[in-house]
Amino acid sequence: MFKIIVCSFFQVLVSGGKAVGVEYVRNGDKRTVGAGREVVLTAGTVGTAHLLLRSGIGPRAQLAKHKVFSNNKKD
Repeated sequence: MFKIIVCSFFQVLVSGGKAVGVEYVRNGDKRTVGAGREVVLTAGTVGTAHLLLRSGIGPRAQLAKHKVFSNNKKD
């Protein structure tokens, strides 16, 4: 069973190189939800890439250009 939440995504939470949850905004409040097993992003071609970059997941050069902290260990 799973639950669909209508909200604005903020970022993927990463621990030990693994996605463990997400932060989102709902009704003006920032909230956090942990993943029991996995995190699935489905925001389309551009949206998913944007969410990953916003979370610090992606090419270091592009993240640095936008002053986003990288969760990457490699480029």
